[in-house]
Amino acid sequence: MDSMDPSSLKRAVRLMGRLPTNTVLFSFTTSSSLLAFSFCLFITQCSALTDLPEKPRRRRRKKKKKKKKKKKKKKKKKKKKKKKKERKKERERERSRCYGIKEEKKE
Repeated sequence: MDSMDPSSLKRAVRLMGRLPTNTVLFSFTTSSSLLAFSFCLFITQCSALTDLPEKPRRRRRKKKKKKKKKKKKKKKKKKKKKKKKERKKERERERSRCYGIKEEKKE
């Protein structure tokens, strides 16, 4: 049985090409060191595929905040000043209502 230590295995891989950073090498105990070396290369190729850069994320547009509409204030109608005679008549009507006296219609 031919065994390879991890340091010699790493050296062999470095000769063939650069080692990806996330590759983990194990010590193999196999019948031939060539089989272990080929398996190690297979691992490095697989890990190199996983090292591909990710696609840049799409930037989402910020939603615009809706502006609140200001409520328009209703203008109060100004009461017209009543003339003295009109006020007097109004008071008389109020009194007649209180006492139950009906207004006489002018003919």
